[in-house]
Amino acid sequence: MVRKMSKLMMMIPLVFVFASQQHASAQTNVVEETIQYECTATVLGLITENFTMPVTIESIVPTSVAPGEESSGTDSTATVEIPEDTVDRFQNELNWNAVTGEVDLFELHSQNLDDTVNVADPPLAIPDTEIPESGDLVFTVPEGDGVEAGPFTAGQEGEVLISAGDISAELTSSSGGLPFPVDAECEPMEEVDGEPQDLTIAEIPIEQD
Repeated sequence: MVRKMSKLMMMIPLVFVFASQQHASAQTNVVEETIQYECTATVLGLITENFTMPVTIESIVPTSVAPGEESSGTDSTATVEIPEDTVDRFQNELNWNAVTGEVDLFELHSQNLDDTVNVADPPLAIPDTEIPESGDLVFTVPEGDGVEAGPFTAGQEGEVLISAGDISAELTSSSGGLPFPVDAECEPMEEVDGEPQDLTIAEIPIEQD
């Protein structure tokens, strides 16, 4: 009997831990959306390249918020895919083999109590990435753990809509070639394949306690 009671007492903390983990996971949601951007890249104002690229934004957001509550996305990252033709041009003209740099503007907009935050303040490092022999140049910012995106404040009712905004970055060579930076300015495309592009990343309902 004593042995059975001992086993029962040992199980109780485990039950509470499990319940706590389930509760925590139920309070957040992983969102992932790909937004199409149109960009202009320049080198010393002499070389200009216009291109489009997909940016996949990932974040962990609350499943709901209370009226007036502040919340942020956590572990937020953005994966960009610079098209092969653009990469080839800068590789040929600048003789680059790998890139690095930083993102100094990455806007997220909220609708409800309207607000805009710059997730790249302070700037986010672009990881040292080798330019492939063929195909797009792909990298994720930041590398490793993501960053906090926010905070955003909820209104009294409805839902908080988080949407993508402008991006600004500087790319430099990390492996030889000409030491001139490439400045890129990007904004979400209004239309994709003739249809309006939905820039929404997350929809967070406002719920009364």
